[in-house]
Order: sequence, then structure tokens, then C-alpha cells
Amino acid sequence: MASPRYLFGSGASDFAIAPPSRHGGFVVSAASLGNGTLWSAATGGTQYTDLQTVNGGVTTKVSTDADGSLVPFYGPPGVDGAWLDFGGGGRAFLGASHGQDVHVAALVADDASAAAVALDTRLQAKGDGRYAKRTERDAALARNPDSLIVGTVTRDGNGAATSAPVVWPDGTVGTYTALVLSSAFPGAVDSYRITYGSPAVRTYTQPTVTRNSDGAAITVPAITVS
Repeated sequence: MASPRYLFGSGASDFAIAPPSRHGGFVVSAASLGNGTLWSAATGGTQYTDLQTVNGGVTTKVSTDADGSLVPFYGPPGVDGAWLDFGGGGRAFLGASHGQDVHVAALVADDASAAAVALDTRLQAKGDGRYAKRTERDAALARNPDSLIVGTVTRDGNGAATSAPVVWPDGTVGTYTALVLSSAFPGAVDSYRITYGSPAVRTYTQPTVTRNSDGAAITVPAITVS
């Protein structure tokens, strides 16, 4: 998942002033500056040069308008706070105007993130249908492990798939593990689990199936989620 760009310079406090000592103690706006640079640290660090204007143009500098307000711009992908330097002998910390909200939204969109897990827990506790829809969707996928397995499959001497890596449609990785191998029909798997995330944030388990005399599954319990 690509990291979002956060908007800087659109807040009421995003205003540049010249040092009062230069103007007899009076605060004067630092208007029409065009040489501001953005850094990863208060001193030293790395200059961020991958900036964008609000219209999508490429820029490496930060500027102010005629009133001293910072001209809004987008920072580098994934950066929601940086240090601004206009060459006055020091740097000031600048936070993205809506960075934290956007950052949380991006995390929640990633099902394997701690934020998404916490949201799932909250929705589950409240009986919210959005949690049920997500788990129902993934449980349906877990019903057919072959649709998720990507990579090397480990098999026993009878050819039964005992373990394999999986990749969910959203890119989240997990692991398929056989839990019960059929003794009556060597090579068949009667129960397995598939994890979502590494480490696992959810586990989908197929309880043991019942087979007829020909080996066909005649009773297949619903996938459980834990």
C-alpha cells in the first residue's frame, strides 16, 4: 500500500515571522519568502526534496505568501511532521494540517495494522455489521485454500498439503496449516487453519469434515474465526 502525502501549511498557525530583534522588538511577517527547506530533524538530518504543490507540481522549496502565511504544499509520502528552515539560524517543527487523521485512515485501511485490529475488536464488541461482513468475506475465501496459497507447499508422504504460505487479496500474508489428516483416505485433509497477518491477527479454521465411504466430504462445518 502506497503511503499518502500529507498537506502542510493550511493551518491558522502556519505563519512565518522575522526575528523581533531585527525590527526593534516588533513582530513582522516574513512575507514572500521562497527559499524554505524541509528537514527530517531539528539539526542535521536529511532534506526532504520530494515535495508537491497543491496542484500536483513538483517543488523542493517552501514559500510564504504576501502576508507571511505558508503556501500550502504536500510533503513526501508518509511524512506528517518535519522541520522547516528559512535560513534564520534555526528550524521550526511543522506538522501536517490533517496528517494524524489521514494517517489513522491509512492505517485502518490496512487490515493487518494495529489500528485496523483495534477497530475490528471494537466493531465486534458492538455487534457492528461491518465486522461481520469482513469476516464473512474472508471466511468464504478460506473455504478454498488453493485460492490463497502462493509459494511452496509442504506435503506429507501421501501428498497431503500440510503447510504453505498464503496471500490474501489485499496483500496481507498468512499461513495455511493442516490440523487433521484423513486416516481413511491418505492424502486428504479433514481440518486446517489459515491465518491472516504475520503475526496472525485473525485465524480461520475449517473444523473436521465427515466423509462418506468414497472419501467425499458429506458434512462440512462452517469456517470459524478467532
